[in-house]
Amino acid sequence: MTKRMLEQKVITKYQRSDNKKEIYFALTDLGKEIYVKHEKAHKDYEERDLEFFQRIKEEEQDIIIKFLEEFNHHLENKIKELDIYED
Repeated sequence: MTKRMLEQKVITKYQRSDNKKEIYFALTDLGKEIYVKHEKAHKDYEERDLEFFQRIKEEEQDIIIKFLEEFNHHLENKIKELDIYED
């Protein structure tokens, strides 16, 4: 991903003179412009969707939360069954 961002001139790569081991990245002007637009889009989406979420009754929210918690528990059990993250 960083290689592509470097090629697109969204970030630059540099090293500090006192530490040649670590590589650092910084946003270019283009990268900063993209970041600002991205943050604005997120804010716009949140404002747009807030009205919808405020219309959901508390009882409905409780049902949704209970469902999501149970589904998350189900998925966690399935992951454990796969044993892909165990040492």
